Amino acid sequence: MKNPVGRVLTSMSLAVLLLAGAAQGQLSPDIVKVKTPFTFIAGNKTFPAGEYSIVATADGYLTLRDSKAQVVTTIFAHPVLSDGVPSSPRLEFVIQNGGYVLRRVWLENKRTGFELARPKLRNLVAKQRPPAPGTVVVGVAGQQ
Repeated sequence: MKNPVGRVLTSMSLAVLLLAGAAQGQLSPDIVKVKTPFTFIAGNKTFPAGEYSIVATADGYLTLRDSKAQVVTTIFAHPVLSDGVPSSPRLEFVIQNGGYVLRRVWLENKRTGFELARPKLRNLVAKQRPPAPGTVVVGVAGQQ
């Protein structure tokens, strides 16, 4: 290539592509650790009570891990804005067809959270004593 302007533009384009990839790699995921005292549904799967961590990435995927750090499911969620900035992370469950369904994940000190689609509950509801109607919020320590 004999055109010096073309060389400069090619070099600059290559540098921009390399730097964009490096910047994407530096985005660290948010992690919410929680202990749920009840069986719940996330995505299209049912999970027993216990300790879990949710890894939230910027692209809207939530990875649910059990207490042994094993991935148990990955769920796509869309971003939602809260009215305020939560001082601690928390999970929000709704009671649907007699079971707890994970609906939202709120991150610490961020206005943006994640909302999951409502699952089709035909065969997913765990057989347990039905909870009272309403919304349940579980904080980091697992207290309601």
